Formats: sequence, structure tokens, C-alpha cells
Amino acid sequence: MVHFRKRFTAEMIAQINEEMYKRMNPPKPPEDKGNNGTLVLDATVAPADIRFPTDESLLNESRENTEKMIDKLWETGEHKGHKTAYNRKKARQRHLSVAKQRKPRRKTITKAIRLQLEYVEKNLETIERLLNEGSEPLLKHDSERLETIKKVALQQRQMIDKKTKSCENRIVSLRQPHI
Repeated sequence: MVHFRKRFTAEMIAQINEEMYKRMNPPKPPEDKGNNGTLVLDATVAPADIRFPTDESLLNESRENTEKMIDKLWETGEHKGHKTAYNRKKARQRHLSVAKQRKPRRKTITKAIRLQLEYVEKNLETIERLLNEGSEPLLKHDSERLETIKKVALQQRQMIDKKTKSCENRIVSLRQPHI
């Protein structure tokens, strides 16, 4: 449908919409001067704009999101020491070393998934500790994202432990977890 739709220009789509409106709402007799009808549009072919996720890239995105949350919580309280239990630059480099490979081996992918999952789990522990130490609570959208990240981490941990490649109600997007 997308390729078919791309063949139409904006003017052609406007003409089609106008014609559909006319056919769905025929003119009423002159004595009725009320509402001429309602335009109903169907958005079933609208793209969801979700990239094909890999578990490793989803975990990397989760790691980056939790790092941002840690930064926000760190500013609201008096804390000492390191923000994260690992080097952020090395974590990103390790992600990119696999992501840039054209066709990485399964063993390489599995190792990268385990590593990113460990980073996410460490960040989740840090966030819980910071919240318990009296940092200001997270904003609503950050709290919702945190819950989604916890579910992603749990799903990935279960898949690693069971050595499977799928799970029930698998989350494939942090921004749209309902899809």
C-alpha cells in the first residue's frame, strides 16, 4: 500500500478525497439546511514508524535512557562517587562495535546483549537507590519509560536464561510499548 500511495501527488489525493466526500455525502434536498454530513477518514495504512529492533539496540536505547534519568536524579540530591557502575563511553563503543558490523555472528550478538543487559540492570539498581536516598521523584513520562525499561530488561533476562529468541507480549519500542 505504501508504494502504491507514493505514486499519487498531493493534488491527486485532494481530488480523490473530494470525490469520496461527494459520494459519501450526496447533496440533500434544498429544504434541509442543516449539517451536510461527517467526513470519515481511515488511517489503516499509516506507518507506525518503528524501526526493526534488535535486542541489542533496544537494550542500548534503554541504557541511554536510564543514564539520562540517573543524571536528572543526581542533580536533585547530594551524592558522591560515580554516577554509573561502568564507563559510559566504553559501553557505547561496545554497542557500536556490534551495530556497525554488517553481519555479526550469533555469539557476538549474544555477548553484546548480555553486556548491554548488565548495564541496564546496574542502572535500574542505581535509579532505585537514588530514589530511596531522597532524590526528587521522576516526572510522569520518565516514570512510564522506566517501567517500560524494567519490562524490557525482564523479558531480555528471561530470554537469555531460557535460551530462547522470543517471549510473550515482547516490547519492541520504548516510545511505543503498546505496539
